[in-house]
Amino acid sequence: MNFHAMRVVWGRLAIRLFALLASYASILGVIIPALDKYDEVPTWMVATLIGSAMLFISFVALEIASCRLPRKVYSKRDQDSIKNYMHDWIKHGRRVAIWSRDMSWANQPEILELLKQKAKGGNLILCLPKLNACAKSLTEIGAETVIYGNAKVLKDPASRFTIINYGTVGSRVAVGRSEGNSHVIDEFSAGNHPAFHLADDLVSLARQLASKS
Repeated sequence: MNFHAMRVVWGRLAIRLFALLASYASILGVIIPALDKYDEVPTWMVATLIGSAMLFISFVALEIASCRLPRKVYSKRDQDSIKNYMHDWIKHGRRVAIWSRDMSWANQPEILELLKQKAKGGNLILCLPKLNACAKSLTEIGAETVIYGNAKVLKDPASRFTIINYGTVGSRVAVGRSEGNSHVIDEFSAGNHPAFHLADDLVSLARQLASKS
């Protein structure tokens, strides 16, 4: 993970942990002053303290674990790193399904050559709102291109994702999105997160609509 990614991820973690600590402190602020009213600490109060402490520890563990999810964070200005990520992601997947707005990230020679290899092997599916020069050239050598913009829907989709090993048990999806000055890419595996199934269903639906039209 690069320095920009570390700064963003750990910054968010610090904010969340501070919020959790503040919540736990507020619980203690209610319980501790009440202890003066009792000669012996009531069982229910001990149970409350122990339970809240366990919840606090669990939430902290979950927050830390969330930072270890397959996630890449790049500065929007670092276009080379984003393109290198996409190249490596596609390279290590057999059949690839790409849902994109205009394939602008594929203008790098190494990426375009990789996509051509996928297309020639019948292992490339492109889902776009309209046909462009890049998609046309790839279609001519074997890529399956789905143009869903003809139905006057999703002309400029907000979704950007690429599924590798499409149609197999080992399918995975990389979903890109913008967050301020950062470009965030999350990775999800088949069966592990609803985001994967949403992406997979979207590609299937677009392909079915295209075949009927």
